[in-house]
Amino acid sequence: MSNEAFKHKAMIEDSYTEALKSGVTSFKQADADLLSVTQGWDFTSSTVKERRRLWKGCKKRLKDKQKEDNRPLAGGELLSPDDTRERLTGKRFIVTSAQNNTYLHDDFWDALHVYAAKHDAQILVSRFTYNKNGWRSNGGTEGVNAEEDTDGIWFDPRIKPYVMDRQVKLADDLVFCGELDILPTAAQPLSGLNNYTGPNSGIVPHAKVHMQSQATMLKRPAKFMYTTGTVTMRNYLDRKAGQIATFHHTFAALVVEIDDDGDWFVRQLIADDNGVFYDLNTAYGPSWTAPATDFGDTIVTLGDIHIEKVDPIAVSGAINMAKFVKAKHCTVHDLIDFTSRNHHNIRDPHFLVEQNYVGVKSVEAGMTMGARFLIGLQDALPDTSIHVIRSNHDQAFERWLKDIHGFSDPINAPYWCLANAELMNSKRVGNDLDVFVWAMRYAAITNNLPLEKTTTNFLQEDDSLIINGIEHGMHGHRGPNGARGNPKSFRQMGDKVNTAHTHTAGIIDGVWTAGTLSQLLLGYNAGPSSWSHSSILTYPSGKRSIITQRGPKWKV
Repeated sequence: MSNEAFKHKAMIEDSYTEALKSGVTSFKQADADLLSVTQGWDFTSSTVKERRRLWKGCKKRLKDKQKEDNRPLAGGELLSPDDTRERLTGKRFIVTSAQNNTYLHDDFWDALHVYAAKHDAQILVSRFTYNKNGWRSNGGTEGVNAEEDTDGIWFDPRIKPYVMDRQVKLADDLVFCGELDILPTAAQPLSGLNNYTGPNSGIVPHAKVHMQSQATMLKRPAKFMYTTGTVTMRNYLDRKAGQIATFHHTFAALVVEIDDDGDWFVRQLIADDNGVFYDLNTAYGPSWTAPATDFGDTIVTLGDIHIEKVDPIAVSGAINMAKFVKAKHCTVHDLIDFTSRNHHNIRDPHFLVEQNYVGVKSVEAGMTMGARFLIGLQDALPDTSIHVIRSNHDQAFERWLKDIHGFSDPINAPYWCLANAELMNSKRVGNDLDVFVWAMRYAAITNNLPLEKTTTNFLQEDDSLIINGIEHGMHGHRGPNGARGNPKSFRQMGDKVNTAHTHTAGIIDGVWTAGTLSQLLLGYNAGPSSWSHSSILTYPSGKRSIITQRGPKWKV
């Protein structure tokens, strides 16, 4: 380019820039103004096409400069989120999330409105962003955490009245973190957020459904971190992270209820691909509701029982919940605690003396308590099939029978000898006696308990129990390849499973873990605790919800 042409180009750009700053928006007007003041110039090297290109370049540079200039020079806040967090009014909320440039699941969205109308619930939708550069500009549509969005991010306008992109308090110690914008491809969306809400429980907007129980001081309720699921369709890049996220994408919301005492209850509302979801005893669809029993069976996975140290108030609430949902199946984990000779305390002389005077004195007495519980559970749930899942505390009985010190235990020696004689005689004739089941039946016979009239199904270790597509036969104490059980390790199975064992309710991908219905102070659990009175509901669709109790209460 000659010096003269370069000079002309610079003058053209200066003229166009001034026109833009003065409010001119039309190239034709700006070009006409340019020509009127540059008569006599040689424009042979500057065609209309070339000048239009220069106009567009000036327009873009000015826009970029203005956008940059709009940024503040500095910032800062004195108050913490605890000081500025708004407390919402209301007793019931439906909390979910929505992704940019993605269509709503229309049927699920409509079903949520049916639920909201029936229960007088407020809907809150937090927006998150993903693949922002993959969509054409929509011209000034609202975006996440901004009044105006110059990048063309689009959200379905139907969510606008329900948008909540800031942090708010729903109950005294429950926070909705609507300000968080976490990629939907995050494998563990709650990672790093353990203390994000301080001592409060928190709800995090995300396309996955996860839940973590977090430890608090031993005599305080555990705190929980939940993710919401989403109301928008699957919409991911065709790469590894996006393909994995597509598999775990969950059409879901959380319902939050607060009662007059200030106690709150959170449950998962997880929809199938048709947008139908369940909550307790009712199914919800677009424009309709129906009893859940119209679609199949509901299963209750009770928290661990530990009958010698059971919390009677918690058990009473859980049984009332099972009645309410008309459960057709009920799974029981850690039926006995094996308190009298539990391996945690069997070498502790102080504990043994305490058991002798104020506790459960004998192993046989603990077994009788277990049998009585099963009969009482069946009486309370006459139309329910009961499945006793073989658990580590149940197996403690078998371990004790192998310990020769049982012979020198004055209180338990006769029972130790009797149980071992049954076991040895069965082996002598080539049979494989399930000595735990024998102990339950022996307790029933000697105490005139009608255990044989119940529907109780005793599963052995590694027995499978699949109902509604969920594996219910695992307690959770055995991990893959001989390792200790851990909910994270079960993900490799690929099966959806309900477990217990940890007393720590949680959800990680397809692995759901119940809490406990025992006392929360068992003597061997010292230090901060994440235990809670939590059970799992599995609905006819195979979708699930964790039900956490506050004393006997499990809903408003």
